[in-house]
Amino acid sequence: QDLSFNTYRASGGFRGEILPGVDYDLALQYSKVKFNQTYLNDLSVTRLSRSLNVVDGDPGPAVVPTCQSVIDGTDPGCVPWNIFQLGGVSQAALDYLNVPLLQRAQTTQSIGTFTLGIDMGTWGVKSPWAEGSVAAVLGTEFRRDSLNSVTDENFATGNAAGQGGPTIGLSGSTDVSEYFGELDIPLLEGKDFAHELSIDLAYR
Repeated sequence: QDLSFNTYRASGGFRGEILPGVDYDLALQYSKVKFNQTYLNDLSVTRLSRSLNVVDGDPGPAVVPTCQSVIDGTDPGCVPWNIFQLGGVSQAALDYLNVPLLQRAQTTQSIGTFTLGIDMGTWGVKSPWAEGSVAAVLGTEFRRDSLNSVTDENFATGNAAGQGGPTIGLSGSTDVSEYFGELDIPLLEGKDFAHELSIDLAYR
């Protein structure tokens, strides 16, 4: 059995000032996880059934164990699996029964976030009873998550005695777009009857 995971992640961004009192922040992120698995020496369920269905393949007096699937032509490569005699399992039978199982899969995630921070005090927007000015944040975020998994025929059909059932391939993705905003309005600060009074609003 060979299982491997490889993870990659890259992130970066930009930030700066567009106008006095208006700042921007752009953040980007990309992630990928690759998964590979390979099973060796598992036994084919189909071939197990054929290799145990053995008849005499010689019409003469000698007994020649032969798979029924060889006689009827459904599987000319079948080799009898003699589990009823000590040392009766041949290498040829094991080679016939062994099948590989392969799966290749990956997930990816892409995220982009853009925000604007606005300090309205730059333009004199503030309460006369507060030191802090009115401030706002506006932004948007986009996310895409995707999954792609490919399995071989033995995995997909459950044709392996040690797996417990089929492992099917699948693929798909989801896209999410979000928008958000926050507003902070200081009304009163440092008064005898109120240390701080403000209004905070948020929407997403």
